[in-house]
Formats: sequence, C-alpha cells, structure tokens
Amino acid sequence: MALAALIGAMAQNAYAVSGDKGTAQTAKEEAEDKKAPLQVTSERMLSDNKNNTISFFGSVVAIKGKLKVEADEMRVLSYENQNEMREMEATGSVKITHKDKVAVGEKANYYADSRTLVLTGNPVLTQGKNVARGEKVVYYFNREDMEIFSGDRTQATIILFQKEEDESKSQKQSAAESGAKK
Repeated sequence: MALAALIGAMAQNAYAVSGDKGTAQTAKEEAEDKKAPLQVTSERMLSDNKNNTISFFGSVVAIKGKLKVEADEMRVLSYENQNEMREMEATGSVKITHKDKVAVGEKANYYADSRTLVLTGNPVLTQGKNVARGEKVVYYFNREDMEIFSGDRTQATIILFQKEEDESKSQKQSAAESGAKK
C-alpha cells in the first residue's frame, strides 16, 4: 500500500533527525518501528486505482511506531505497482510527531525519489525548547540537512537552548573553580 511505503520511509528516516544514530537502542527501536503496523484513521478514504492514488479526508491520523502524521486531508500517490509510494501531500493543520520532535504547518509534501520533505504554511519545528521557523522548511533525509527559507511575511529563525546536561556540567565546573579559589 502506498501509505505504508510513505510511513515506513518516514519512520526509518526520523532517526536521522534524532541524532541518535548508531546506538544499539536506536537500532532496536528502528527495527521495532519498521515492524509496527500502520494505522490510518479518517472520516473518509477514497482509493483511485486508475490514478494510483489513495486519499484520506477529515481528521486524518496515520501512526506507525513512534511516528504520527495528522492532517485535515492526505493524498498518497504510488507507482503503477502500488507497492511503492511516489509522493505524499498532507494539507490543513499538518502535524508530524516523532518522539520529542514536532513539525507543524499547513501543507507537507514528501517526495520519495529525493527523500525530501517540504513544509509550508507557517512551518514551525520544535525539539524540546528549540524552535525553527520560516516561510518554507525543506528537510533532506539523504543529507540529514534542512533549509529554512524566508519569505515576504517571515524571516528564517532558529532558537537553540543549551542542553541541560551541558548546563549542569558548566555549573559543576563553576562550583569546582570557586572551591579551588578559596
């Protein structure tokens, strides 16, 4: 099914964003996510086999493992064999969640060939207290990079907070230095 290909690809790629690559725990979680069943709920679903399209309408929620995609509508285009997803478009109150990472916007397009996700319509990405926003956000799964574009209404903005463990190290180091001066 086309949507399964999309969600599988997104779940697999979500670890690229997490920065947890290479750990045994992450590999185990990734394997579990790949095996997890896909669950899609919506008010209505329309399958158009002639055009290799599946459309979901009204309160769409797609869940596979730790990845959740929510939107007002979702359209998935597959190749002729319908086993591989070619493109996905989610529109209206789009929210993509993976662990502590959340991306929101009005429209999201995922292109399987280039493994690229484009988020528009006041996109905002958050991880913990960190925030990124702009007119358009493009995430390149192959490169594990993103671009944030400014527009007429919005500047590209990123707000990064120091990790709490780094803060506690700094506090311990300061305390040690203060004790050494006495």
